[in-house]
Amino acid sequence: MTKPSISKKFFATVFLVNIVLVLVMTTLVVTLTKRLEEDFLRQDFVEERNFILSEHQLDAPLFHRTKNIIIEYLPNQTPHLEPQTQLFQNLEVGQHIQFGVDEHRYIVNIEALDNGRFFHARDVSQIFKRESRFFKIVIGIALLTILISFFLAYSSSRRIVAPLRALTRDIRRTQISKEFQLSNKEFEDRELDEIATVFNEFLHEMSQYLERERALVGMASHELKTPVSVVLGALEVLESQHTVSSSSQHVLRRIESAALEMSDNIDVLLKLSRRDGGLSPQQTHIGSIATGVLDDLKSQYDIDSRVDQNTTDDDSWVDADPVLVKMLLRNLIQNALQHTGGKIQLTLTDKHFEVIDQGSDGSDTRPVFPDTNSGKSVVTSNSGLGLYIVTMICDRLGWSVNVRGNDQGGSSVCVSTGAVDGTGAVVETGTEAKSDRT
Repeated sequence: MTKPSISKKFFATVFLVNIVLVLVMTTLVVTLTKRLEEDFLRQDFVEERNFILSEHQLDAPLFHRTKNIIIEYLPNQTPHLEPQTQLFQNLEVGQHIQFGVDEHRYIVNIEALDNGRFFHARDVSQIFKRESRFFKIVIGIALLTILISFFLAYSSSRRIVAPLRALTRDIRRTQISKEFQLSNKEFEDRELDEIATVFNEFLHEMSQYLERERALVGMASHELKTPVSVVLGALEVLESQHTVSSSSQHVLRRIESAALEMSDNIDVLLKLSRRDGGLSPQQTHIGSIATGVLDDLKSQYDIDSRVDQNTTDDDSWVDADPVLVKMLLRNLIQNALQHTGGKIQLTLTDKHFEVIDQGSDGSDTRPVFPDTNSGKSVVTSNSGLGLYIVTMICDRLGWSVNVRGNDQGGSSVCVSTGAVDGTGAVVETGTEAKSDRT
């Protein structure tokens, strides 16, 4: 589910508030205008009535008509008389109504005075036309104001969110290095500047933490290299003296194999601990390295019966450090052989390496690799040094790891040797190598 953005929330809030304010103001203008108009007309009725009655004898009927005004007065002495004007007929005393006749609109007021009945009508057609034009202008201004509010809310939301997006881009472009931080530019807004400052402090602490981690790995690797070298040297001395019985030769071979494996692991850790160098990328033939790894593991596992190697392309090359590639393949294959009892299927191309096993043999139920479908190399505390090295190698080479279960109850570990584009396709890394060789 996509989360709503701050810009959309701000835009919706500002635009909605503007619409409400425009509607309220428009309603107030229309209501007050109509109220003032009604009060004005009512005052005119009173003034006209008083003026007419002051100029006329109240004991005689009166009929007065102009272009916009019709007035009739019927004294009480003539109750049998009815108003001559059709507008006043069939209306009762005390009514104040408004109605239209043909193209004209009238307001009619009938009053009962002390001396008679007073009928008063005014043609307000022109007033209503002006009122209609005025209301149309008010509505047009309201719509124009809403339109302007829309663009103002849109531009304001973009202006407010622009620094946040700039900060987001800076964070996204931040690269892991010895001293990594955001750009040193200062934001105009105090809050964003404080966020950038706090984040830079966090990155500084993280940089120091990573540097300590790399220093620890480097020092530990150097310290471990000495005893491993002593073991290998002692083995050479024993072999040169020819004092070891034939029954102990197998034990010496296992000691030597384990010491060489540890020495290779130490070399890889030393390479990985140096972020700024230490790698020797070159055109590396995957099939040859896999064959060498399987030959090294024959002394520990029944490779011929347990491993099915499928190299789909004899010309499978990658541009990477051969030592790292060898250690990656060795740890993946050895982990599968160690923690499962069935066959291992090994597929090698210049785009990916894939190791498929048939599940655990029952003595150890740990997965071959942490179960993740994120495409990121992940390691857990139960994975061991070998798989930890795998994750470090993949991260360093920029490769991705994908793990999924299979129908046999085992796991399928796929290491992609190129970046994954937006469609999920793997971008080749061996293309240039092939073109160079051809």
